[in-house]
Amino acid sequence: MKHFDIGANNEPNGHGTVAYNKVKLESILKNKSNEIEAQKLQALLQISNVVVGDSIANLLLIEAILFDLDMSV
Repeated sequence: MKHFDIGANNEPNGHGTVAYNKVKLESILKNKSNEIEAQKLQALLQISNVVVGDSIANLLLIEAILFDLDMSV
């Protein structure tokens, strides 16, 4: 079995979850060399719902990523 620090599960009905290693995330957030990117990552993970796949949260997550990339739906 392989272990990853972050993983995503999407379902055809719009539901899905994002799971992540909290210890790894905290070490990334403490690294001040790339503070803006760390804050973006933290914000994205706060939008996602790790317990229940929430299709609205997933839509907001995608919209935030597209905005950061200067793109839109």
